Amino acid sequence: MEVVKVTRNYQMVIPASVRKAVGIKEGDLVKVWYDESEGVIKIRKVDPLEEIEAELRELPKIKADWAELKKYIYEMFD
Repeated sequence: MEVVKVTRNYQMVIPASVRKAVGIKEGDLVKVWYDESEGVIKIRKVDPLEEIEAELRELPKIKADWAELKKYIYEMFD
């Protein structure tokens, strides 16, 4: 566990050991939230395609094989 300083603009640097363990690189998106039950701030790397999939699942009119759709989207980015 490492201690980091919060700057005047409420920014923190994620320690290199944590970035490497999670696989976070410059430009990646991360989710940050406060887990009230544990009293801790948590961070999770975001897979943009998972976020898109989650949004699409909220649209009740779309019916698709999500595994097939995800494969197609990944192929588009290759």
